[in-house]
Order: sequence, then C-alpha cells, then structure tokens
Amino acid sequence: MDLATINARCSLSGVKPTVKVEKLIVNKLYPIISAKCITTSYGDVILIEIEEGQVFLPKRCTEVLKTSIPLLKDQLYALKLLGFQEYRRIQAPRFEIEKL
Repeated sequence: MDLATINARCSLSGVKPTVKVEKLIVNKLYPIISAKCITTSYGDVILIEIEEGQVFLPKRCTEVLKTSIPLLKDQLYALKLLGFQEYRRIQAPRFEIEKL
C-alpha cells in the first residue's frame, strides 16, 4: 500500500478551491489557466481554472463554450465579471471572456 499517494489524494494537496462567479471582483481580469467540460448531476457545465481557484460557469454558457474549450488555456484569455442582472428572478452574474 502506497500511503504517501493515498494521503496526498485525501489531503487535497494541489487542489484549488471552488470560487463562485459572484465572488469575483467586478471588472478585474482573471487569466484562464485551463477549462474543461464536466458532467454533474445537473448536466454538463464548464469549469474554468484561474489563479484564485476553479469557477463553474452558469449552465447558460455551456453549449456556446463547449467547442472553444481547447482555446481556453495558457492564459491567452481572461474571465471578467461585469456585474449582475436580473435573470429568471435572481441576480445573475454577467461576465465576458476577453482575449489578453
């Protein structure tokens, strides 16, 4: 039994925390390190890695971004929170992907 490997996995070393889009600073550029589409119990969603952690993008973005995932790497693009807008009776985050 390789206890070092088991303990490293269990301690979550190297795993970035999940950050909600709503907690990002408005108008700040967050360079995107990587992106992937993952399947959750609610369906497919885009998970973006930034320096501060991992961000799940709203489901409304999944279909449009799926084909662009290979391009969202190496800090060539950034995530930028624009603010909030009422959407389906909640204050939903508005954001953009910008080229650096």
